[in-house]
Amino acid sequence: MPVSKIVLPVGTFRAQLAETLQKVEQGQRVVIERHGAPIAALVPIGDFYVLSVREESMAKRIIFTNISGGEGKSFCTFNAAFALADMGFRVAVIDGDPQASLTKRLGLHDDPNSPAFKADHTILQVFEQDEGEIALPAPLKVGNLDVWPANRHLLEADSKISADLSRIGNLHDALLALEAQYDFILMDSKPGVSPLLSAVTAAAEHIIVPVSANKGMENLDELARLVRTARKFNSKVGIRLFVPNRMRTTNLSRRVMESLTQYSQIAPLSPSVRESTVGGEAEDARMGVTRFAPKSPLAGDIRSLVDALLQATGSKAAEVTP
Repeated sequence: MPVSKIVLPVGTFRAQLAETLQKVEQGQRVVIERHGAPIAALVPIGDFYVLSVREESMAKRIIFTNISGGEGKSFCTFNAAFALADMGFRVAVIDGDPQASLTKRLGLHDDPNSPAFKADHTILQVFEQDEGEIALPAPLKVGNLDVWPANRHLLEADSKISADLSRIGNLHDALLALEAQYDFILMDSKPGVSPLLSAVTAAAEHIIVPVSANKGMENLDELARLVRTARKFNSKVGIRLFVPNRMRTTNLSRRVMESLTQYSQIAPLSPSVRESTVGGEAEDARMGVTRFAPKSPLAGDIRSLVDALLQATGSKAAEVTP
């Protein structure tokens, strides 16, 4: 999204400091001049995040996963992608679930003739390659996002990987070749234990675990085993953040929060993300909550989640977040 710019002399800036900071919070850039020459600039914190992450020159590869279904993996991937892209980051998205929940949210299955229904636009082909450079097909475009969609053809990935378990590392190798093109590569994952889930997990460095109900806690031991398998192909992968998702003022949500605190020695908890009908309305509109309803409480939750994600994945800018 375009960001406006204003120019202020030093004296005017001093006199209008509070008002100027409010404008920067709303998205404006401010150039400060002395004797007609620019000497400094105030920019939205999103700009600072972008500059800091670009200094690292390598994409953050992040998977949202939980062995249990219905915990909010696709919801978090979808909304984090839009929020990060609107902050100015270069974002790629991979749907690693044959159910294609993320692909559908992005509107890529709305047209029955969409290329997103074809096998050769998914990540499937990297698990068919054994020699030479492992490469992904060209991504599809959804606004300012690059997307590798999913469809029923991705069901074949489990059998292809099982035929040669060394292929678990293929997606990781393919993404290494793309690291300079993106700031973030976000991956949605399928529920349950499978070779495909191991492969997508091994392709990441950072694991974000959404938890919305007791069943999301029941399979954390399985998640630990998944991480051990993934580390055989990528020693850097690890759990970085737990996300209390779809939280309400109920006893169940309170129990989930209490249970999650027991895992704080493994990874921190993000601020909780509330249950809200705005989430479904935004998905129907095929856009993230922060773009669809930017002033809603849920949009605030998503922004807080993204801030926690930046910090958990080691972004330099997050280290100085007030």
